[in-house]
Amino acid sequence: QTVCRRADGSMIAIFEHGDVTHEEGKPEMFRNRPTTMAQCGGKACSLVHLDDRIAASWMRGTRHVTVIGSRNIDEVARLAEALN
Repeated sequence: QTVCRRADGSMIAIFEHGDVTHEEGKPEMFRNRPTTMAQCGGKACSLVHLDDRIAASWMRGTRHVTVIGSRNIDEVARLAEALN
């Protein structure tokens, strides 16, 4: 895991983890929140809106990548492309 600080001082957290999906198919950390699916950087992503930020999770090989604190779906797509 890593926490990155943007030039404006805001932060984004990035985690790589094994399969932690709930029986409904959602990542465990998202299971009580409404999720939407989107294509982000060519990856199928689960998105959760958290106030003015987004949490996103996608598969990278056999592992998941989860990003918490993205500003918008464009930022998620850039991260998904860069991290794969």
